[in-house]
Amino acid sequence: MLQTRWATMRSVKQFVCVLAIVCLSIFSCPLTSLAVTIQDVPNPRQMTGEWVSDLANLLDVQMEMQLNQAISELEEDEGIEIAVVTVPDTSPSASPEEFATQLFNDWGIGKRGQNNGVLLLVSKGDRQVEIKTGSGIMDLLPNSQLQSTIDTDILPRFRSGNFAEGIWVGTQSLIQAVRTVPDGVEPELPSLQYSPVKPNIYIIVTIVTIVLAIGCLMIFLTLQPPKVNPQGRSSRTDGQRDLSLVCNRCRLAMQPVDAQTLLTYLTPAQSIARALGGVVFEGWQCPPECRQAIPPAGIHLREYILDNQQFQICPNCRERTMQRSEEVLVPATITAPGKRRIHQQCHSCLLVKEQVETIAPGSPVYNADGVYIGSVTYSASSSDSFGGGDGGGGGASGGW
Repeated sequence: MLQTRWATMRSVKQFVCVLAIVCLSIFSCPLTSLAVTIQDVPNPRQMTGEWVSDLANLLDVQMEMQLNQAISELEEDEGIEIAVVTVPDTSPSASPEEFATQLFNDWGIGKRGQNNGVLLLVSKGDRQVEIKTGSGIMDLLPNSQLQSTIDTDILPRFRSGNFAEGIWVGTQSLIQAVRTVPDGVEPELPSLQYSPVKPNIYIIVTIVTIVLAIGCLMIFLTLQPPKVNPQGRSSRTDGQRDLSLVCNRCRLAMQPVDAQTLLTYLTPAQSIARALGGVVFEGWQCPPECRQAIPPAGIHLREYILDNQQFQICPNCRERTMQRSEEVLVPATITAPGKRRIHQQCHSCLLVKEQVETIAPGSPVYNADGVYIGSVTYSASSSDSFGGGDGGGGGASGGW
């Protein structure tokens, strides 16, 4: 009984410690994991052929579709490119302005030689809006116009929590400012055919509570010692070692067997599998009072699989003694498949198996010795990215 109580107390302590770590992670991760670099921002032209990259999740699908359609129509009519980007934060950049400048030049927004690109950047964590333009569009969008768009169209809506509406109206203001219209015709700002969905705080709280409860329950169940038979064998495929096991018969905590004693229970094939390093064996025994009722005395063999790719189960030995290797015969390209030879040999019974497999196009690339050297990557053409413009134009910013 004392052993059972001790195992229970230890499990409770482990549960409390892990729960504390999880809670700290939940409340601390949002503060430390929001930082992004310009390489972390998906280029929408390369990903989907569109213009919006909403990394901060300020827009829904309907709003993104409207923005992409409006900007696509502008690019088709006037050749001007506008990128709309939202990010959680701009650190480790020195400032949102520096982040926007680097992103503008890295993507090459605007047509090459015309430098007629515009970047509207919203950093939620910095509470900052940045608009950057190429040098070829400064006459249509002077800094005063950019500042007016931020101060009049965007920031008032942001301050009331209407981020999607602020981005929509601000983008439309930029579009109307650069569109060519006949003399004497006053451009009209399209109406917002969009109703932002206001989050229901009660639904959010309920969902968060359910997620936390499920997470705590899973942690608690994970910390419970596995129940196994007093003799026999079991395995874990995640490679995690058990701190304790409980006998499925007497319900008492089992005792680990020392390494020298364990070796006497292993078969030759199991010893070879252990030496190869793809698996680890541990032995566990019931308390003496339980062992006396199980003639003859034995152990429970617990197997921890560390590598199920390189070392596989031999069909003859029934242990993880078969080592796998491969040789690339014909490397795959972005459009054409390749071929590789798979070689398997058992270190116990010396069984050998070989076969040739097809490598799918775009798969990882290996050299002639089978060593990984990279992946086939797709180089986007100019039609699948921004036009290659440069910055060097104007800009404006504002915070809410």
